[in-house]
Amino acid sequence: MKKTFQENTWVIWIFAMLIGALLGGSSSLLLPASYRAQATVVVDFNIEETWAGLPDNEIFYFLEREARKLEELALADETLLPVVTEPTLTIESLRSGVIELSQPKDGGWHFYATAATPRQAVDLASRWANSFAEQASTGIEIENKLKAINKQLETSPSDQNLMQEKLDLEKQSKGLLAGTNISISQVDDLPVEKLGQPAYFIVAGALLGLFLSLLWQATPFGRKRD
Repeated sequence: MKKTFQENTWVIWIFAMLIGALLGGSSSLLLPASYRAQATVVVDFNIEETWAGLPDNEIFYFLEREARKLEELALADETLLPVVTEPTLTIESLRSGVIELSQPKDGGWHFYATAATPRQAVDLASRWANSFAEQASTGIEIENKLKAINKQLETSPSDQNLMQEKLDLEKQSKGLLAGTNISISQVDDLPVEKLGQPAYFIVAGALLGLFLSLLWQATPFGRKRD
């Protein structure tokens, strides 16, 4: 008995995948190219010294808390303002997908920036990482000064100059952890990747074509035999 086209399911799958791959590859050529650069800043909370002797669960809690503070600082207005140097950019647009932060809590924090050209992407990522490192270092320096003043006040509690200096520093405080080290690891010659490679679209189109063919064959029309 001669098999109908619907019965040769593998033919349908291959045909659907070829059509999907063709459409996916074609669509990649129509989309504007975009590039993503990565800068890296190393954050060291000095766990061994800061939380020495504490149980692991408490260390994890404090580490999460301090990491969240720095994450908020990375996206704060004062950090992003130096990054906005082009008329088409705003702080809101940066937060809406132009920049992205990926960090492993204690270690290398990756600052990603996406733009239409590799040079623009590198410039954005570099400025963002530098601005964050500057803001964080300033905040940590303030906390270190406060820590030293509090120690001096233990022996000279009536020192008005120290009290005034403490009040001034507290107004500038960002609530960061004293003793944290911030160092820029990579802001020059940054790695850049091109997003939306045609191969990704081809594979995605092929898989979508296969999925749609399976979906179609599950319908009464697809199960119909000649």
